[in-house]
Formats: sequence, C-alpha cells, structure tokens
Amino acid sequence: MHFLKNDELDISVRWLIRRDLSEVMTIESSSFENPVTEQKMVGWLRCRNIVGMVAEKDSLVLGFMIYCLGKKALQLSRLAVAEECRRKKIGSQMVQLLKTKLSFQRRSFTFANVPETNLGAQLFFKSLGFKAQHIDYRPAEPEYQMLYQISDEDLKRYERSKLLQILERRNGMPLS
Repeated sequence: MHFLKNDELDISVRWLIRRDLSEVMTIESSSFENPVTEQKMVGWLRCRNIVGMVAEKDSLVLGFMIYCLGKKALQLSRLAVAEECRRKKIGSQMVQLLKTKLSFQRRSFTFANVPETNLGAQLFFKSLGFKAQHIDYRPAEPEYQMLYQISDEDLKRYERSKLLQILERRNGMPLS
C-alpha cells in the first residue's frame, strides 16, 4: 500500500479481535526493539481490564493500541502504527479516541510510559497535550511517564456537547 507523505488517513477504530492478531503482531515486531510474543498479547487481551483496539482502512489493520482500565486512569500500554502508514495521524486519532473515553467513563487522566531514549514518542505525546510527569528509574531503561489530564471545564463542555447531540437526534434538528 502506498500513501502520499503527510496525508491524514480516514480510518475507523474498532475492538481488536482474534483474526487481527497476525497483522497486529507484524506491526508490533516492526515497531518495538523488544516486541511481545503473540502468547503474551493474547494473555493481556484475556484480562477483563485490558482493551485492544485496531485502526483500519479498507479492512486492513494499520495500527493498534492496548490500554488498561483503572479506576481513575487509562494506562496506554502499547500504541503502534504500521511503518508505511506512519505520519498519517493514525496514532493521533487513536489517542484522541482514548481521550474521549476519559470524559465518558469519569476517568480523569491517561498516561503512557515512554523510554527515555524514545524522543519520537515523547514528542508525539507532547504534541497531543501530554506532559512528562516524572521519570521511573526502576526499569532497565528509565521511562518518562507522559500524562494527559482533563480539566473540569473540558468535562463539562464534553457532557454538554453529548447532551446536545442526543437532543438534536431526538428532535431531528440542530440546536446550536
């Protein structure tokens, strides 16, 4: 598949299902120095509090994310995009979807641990409004905790826009 440089792709994001695993594992192995095994990935996805989602276009899996549901936070454990599809806003669209889940589920923040040497990922998260919260020196390679927290005003604005959408659908006309 060939894409023009810096084009934004119109994708759909859906739940990761078993038949997606081969494509997800291909993306995983091309994206990380130490990719997880398929067995470990399946183990994660069997957990009740772990969610896998894929970004697709024309039935092709272009990227995936794995996140963990906590009481007050969503931890983004894995986010990867196929090499030939990078810089097409696929990762950004998946993270934006994750941000909407914060408001909807009353979780106030999401975070991702990024290795200190992965400047590209740090800049990616910074461009999406994340801030480096602290450095964890316990792993073999120190990691920055990149944090995104919603404000009370954002939460109220989001709830109001959702309410307006429901009322517009019910009435069949725009209210704004």
